[in-house]
Amino acid sequence: MDEPLASLDAARKGEIMPAIERLRDEGRIPILYVSHALDEVARLADSLVLMAEGRVAATGRVDDVLSRLDLPPLTGRYEAGSIVRVRITAQDERFALTTLTFPGGMLRVPRIDRPIGAELRVRLHARDIAISTKPPEALSVLNVLKGRITGIAMDSGPFAELTLAVGPAIILARITKLSRETLGLHDGQDVYALVKSVALDPRGETVNEHG
Repeated sequence: MDEPLASLDAARKGEIMPAIERLRDEGRIPILYVSHALDEVARLADSLVLMAEGRVAATGRVDDVLSRLDLPPLTGRYEAGSIVRVRITAQDERFALTTLTFPGGMLRVPRIDRPIGAELRVRLHARDIAISTKPPEALSVLNVLKGRITGIAMDSGPFAELTLAVGPAIILARITKLSRETLGLHDGQDVYALVKSVALDPRGETVNEHG
């Protein structure tokens, strides 16, 4: 499939994407899917081959490749992020929230109309993650994940990218160089990653049904 959704608007993409997922999952047909759209790749792919200037820049499991510190210049810094594989463990009818768990912790997101036990994957944008060196208190942010810094990369501008080991998952976070220096962040340091629930709205395709 060579950029099959390239000429479609968001509404039409939303209609066709589930059909491609069903073809992949129910038909068990291998698909070579070519796209410049990282959101499509993150949602559909199991394995990723990243091409740059006609050469293979990276290859591997999609969640492994997307969380690498050296690749945001190729994948696009605004869209850079990580994929976490989770399972639905609770539905909060009162507040219309769904609880997702994985070996590294728990996430609460706007309600997903799927049964308890369903396996999903969540896309965490690096730009949506804040870092604290202490357990945060009295916050509106519902999702706080404890992790350990496994890498830090600086770009030529104001930003720094961090990789965090949160259980078996690797999460990519983007902060300013000023914040990194002010907090004294370094490799091997235990920190807390803060993720707003509103940043994980399934209607924005940060959550999808493919485990």
